[in-house]
Amino acid sequence: MTNRENITAMLDQLKSAGIEGLVMDEEKIQAEYSKENNHHSMAIKVLSVFGGILASLTFIGFLFMAGLYDSSVALVITGALLLGLSVWLNKAFDTILIDTTSISAFLISLLLMAFGLTQMEVDFNLILIIFILLSLACLVWVQNYVYAFISIMVINGCLLTLIMSNETYDLIHVLILFLTVALLVIFQKEAYLITEYKKFITLYPPLRIGMVISLLTCLFMLSKGGLFPFQTQLVWFSSAVMITGILYTFESVFKAMGIEKTPQKNGIYGAAILLLAPTLLSPAITGSLLILLLSFRVNYKTGFAIGVISFIYALGQYYYDLHFTLLVKSILMLLSGLLFLALYFVTHKNLATDEKH
Repeated sequence: MTNRENITAMLDQLKSAGIEGLVMDEEKIQAEYSKENNHHSMAIKVLSVFGGILASLTFIGFLFMAGLYDSSVALVITGALLLGLSVWLNKAFDTILIDTTSISAFLISLLLMAFGLTQMEVDFNLILIIFILLSLACLVWVQNYVYAFISIMVINGCLLTLIMSNETYDLIHVLILFLTVALLVIFQKEAYLITEYKKFITLYPPLRIGMVISLLTCLFMLSKGGLFPFQTQLVWFSSAVMITGILYTFESVFKAMGIEKTPQKNGIYGAAILLLAPTLLSPAITGSLLILLLSFRVNYKTGFAIGVISFIYALGQYYYDLHFTLLVKSILMLLSGLLFLALYFVTHKNLATDEKH
């Protein structure tokens, strides 16, 4: 059975249910499905991004040979024209070839304007703010998956660069707090956001994956000792934010799994706190677990896979980076594993008991 047939069967089932006040426009639903079905798979979107990057690098090489880089004003003007061209192409056409061309033009425009503004000796902070505003405008107006993803990465990359370039390294904890809260809202309020804000339907998938990658990037930078001069005594703050997010997410997971007993919930909360306490100096572990939990909650397979990979990497990093002996590390790993097993058996036993009742 095809997806179109599945939709028809679902509509017939809704009709036969006799739900009072339910009105459906079958033609519009099928038209929207056809439009959505014409959108390309994730693999093609990724390939189009890489194709756009390669084409951009080639074109930039050509511009370099043509001597465009001798004029900072020409760089900025050319970049602005290419930005306008890329937006127009994306709005006017909906094919993979045009998508790749518009993405290439978008990337080239950002690079050319960055080079030009730098040559004009514009304040670096102002350049970053300009790029944040441009990316926000493209994010809201263009309504395209790849555009939105690139814009999200540019915005968060500029915010992180602002922190690093001004040597206010510990403000990364504020950025992590913002990204975590935003991610919790995006995951937990998915239905509300899509229902209330129609434009959010298109922006939701790239916004979600972009925020996940941005958060993990910040957490791994923080967990990698010696990469930047972060104050070690403040690292626990980001870990505490992650742990709070995990405990907050537990409530919705409890509802999904049918766990209602207060003693059972308290037991899981207590076990989670004990389990996560040794990771206070490694927020990448708790951040990966938070993404795993959120992705499991909404059945987001891509996020779940990213969470698994990042968790394994963070665990290996934690094992090798700790300033403890191998014996202490092994004991911590053993205790964590035992707590995981205990948590599984307690949850499984209580769920089995609830199913019998």
